[in-house]
Amino acid sequence: KSSDLSEKGKMSTAKNGNRSKKRKVKDTEEICPLVEEVDKKCTTTYDVIILEQFKRVTFSNELDGQGRYRFSYPDGYPGIQCKHCKDNEEPRRMFHSNSEVFCNGFYHLEKHLMAVCKNCPSEVKKRITQSKKSQRAERNRLITSTKNTATRNAFIKIVWKRMTKNVSKKKLKSRG
Repeated sequence: KSSDLSEKGKMSTAKNGNRSKKRKVKDTEEICPLVEEVDKKCTTTYDVIILEQFKRVTFSNELDGQGRYRFSYPDGYPGIQCKHCKDNEEPRRMFHSNSEVFCNGFYHLEKHLMAVCKNCPSEVKKRITQSKKSQRAERNRLITSTKNTATRNAFIKIVWKRMTKNVSKKKLKSRG
């Protein structure tokens, strides 16, 4: 379910609401991957593995029958979608209002992959479990070696900036 995380921003997911209209999204993974090779140096393996299971999508105002989002979004608003349930009738899609909300909702990404997504491969789940066990030590090493710049929040800010690079500030503020 969608949750209000703060007045500054809210997260909306595909599993929310029983509205009469459903809005389509466009797959933009080929244009803008969420995780790039350079990102792997600034965060933990756990963070990278989780985000590699999602792809960038953009919201489209084209309607097709069953609204599932708590907030309305302008055409082209950036979001993410699980790669494993993309062919499902109701794939997991999330649209965040800013990088802080994206980072605060990171737990929901893991929860979806580990407990909800029926198509997430067991190998991916094993990798998540293994990397989660060592993430605290890995993050501490990164923080020490980078003088406190290697955090999940910093990583998500990089990803958010990449996702919103070609999106106008007016469009980012006009949702909700």
